[in-house]
Amino acid sequence: MATTTSDEVLQWEAKQGPRAAIASALGAVLVIGSGVATAAIFNDAPVTGFADSLARAGQDGSVGTLPSLRTPYYEFYDDRAMTVLLTALARGIGFIAIALMLAYLASAVRSRTDAFKGYWIYVALVGGVGGAVATVLFTLGTSAEISGFLDGSRTVDRADAIGESSLLVTAQLIGIPGTQAIGLASLAMGLAWVVICLNAMRTGLLTRFMGVLGVICGALIVLPILSPLPIVQTFWLGAMAVLLAGRWPSGVPPAWVTGEAQPWPSAAEQRVARQKAASQRRGRSQPEPEPEPEAPAGPSDGRAHPASRKKKRKRRT
Repeated sequence: MATTTSDEVLQWEAKQGPRAAIASALGAVLVIGSGVATAAIFNDAPVTGFADSLARAGQDGSVGTLPSLRTPYYEFYDDRAMTVLLTALARGIGFIAIALMLAYLASAVRSRTDAFKGYWIYVALVGGVGGAVATVLFTLGTSAEISGFLDGSRTVDRADAIGESSLLVTAQLIGIPGTQAIGLASLAMGLAWVVICLNAMRTGLLTRFMGVLGVICGALIVLPILSPLPIVQTFWLGAMAVLLAGRWPSGVPPAWVTGEAQPWPSAAEQRVARQKAASQRRGRSQPEPEPEPEAPAGPSDGRAHPASRKKKRKRRT
């Protein structure tokens, strides 16, 4: 985007802003929706008992040639392979939508400060697209490996080989954002999320709350240490959709209106402003003293007023 004036910046943002708001809302719905759907699909999946695995350890011969105890789970997965693939596609589209919103926010930051490097726009896009590709590849590879296992010997050795598939290794290398598979895509998207939100807060495009929460969202992409469902990211994306649509309850930050950076005041400046406002309120709360009425001036005949003579006599005594 080539812009030279604030008016051109505002015109471009007015055109692209609603699309970015839709992308943010779509990303929130698809990412959380796919996570909830995946959890619901595998809620009733069969689980291999620890006692069954321990009983095999005492048997003679190689355990690898025995039938795998994970066969019921793989049969469960294979029966729902198409549904699992659809949830992966939805999640991948959600990652792309998030990347588009971050790219729009990064462009807005870039238009307001030369200190922000424009290549972060492409880092966000590469991270989002890479995450989508990795998610779909991982699901396709898992389904193919499980199908091959069920068509083969179904032994322990064959089950262990499922995770060593070249397609699965490639998908994990690319990276699946929001999972334990920290690859290139998840790292790129997480870093871009953090840097873009940090600079958007510095230029006044995001409030301090939204900026800090956005930084946390980016960190959770790389290190998913909280809930397996992206609750924090979904909340932030929904709030961003409201902000980019111009529906922020307290009004959009001034930087969106002026087209220029409007840094938020520092803590010291905010403290001074609060003290000044408090002193002004106290000044208005105290009524101003009414002026004393002046005594009417009488006719002057050149003689002193009797009261004046009395005062003079009192002063002499």
